[in-house]
Amino acid sequence: MKKIIFALLASSFAMAVYASDSYVGVGATSSRYEVNINLGSFANHTSNTSVSAKLFAGYELDKTWAVEAGYADLGSSNIAWAFSGRNGTAKLDVQSFYAAGKGTATINDQFALFGKLGVAHSKFKQSGFPSGGDESKTGLYGSVGAEFALNKQSGLSLEWERYGQSSTYSKNGSLTASIRFKF
Repeated sequence: MKKIIFALLASSFAMAVYASDSYVGVGATSSRYEVNINLGSFANHTSNTSVSAKLFAGYELDKTWAVEAGYADLGSSNIAWAFSGRNGTAKLDVQSFYAAGKGTATINDQFALFGKLGVAHSKFKQSGFPSGGDESKTGLYGSVGAEFALNKQSGLSLEWERYGQSSTYSKNGSLTASIRFKF
């Protein structure tokens, strides 16, 4: 699945270079993690927020519909733990690839609302945990947001995104501010 999503992302960036209805963008994400670990006598619940980056590309089928693919480095989270008389600190890094359809409702010449629905493949990389290992999940991707057009070729957007969920790491939603450039 990871190879398929990577191929979709690479194809989207390649289309963006040659197609007149394509766009690329970059954004800053603020991700919140709720980490719930319950392994026998070991239990830990931690909430953390991390700021990181996102790259994306898409193709507009018309003024309402588009397809988009992207990569989001959803940041890292440090977690303190105690287990069987030992204490430590663990680190969680999260990255995600996504492919989605995008629907846009234009309000006026400068303002539009949009939503995206697709699939995301997320990698949860762990280090320093007393047990467990890296985890990869493929799940539902969804987003809602608003965009302000600076001109015909660029726009600023703010959106809330959800990159699926794992049993250990939940509520991995992100608030993303981005800039988009149309060709």
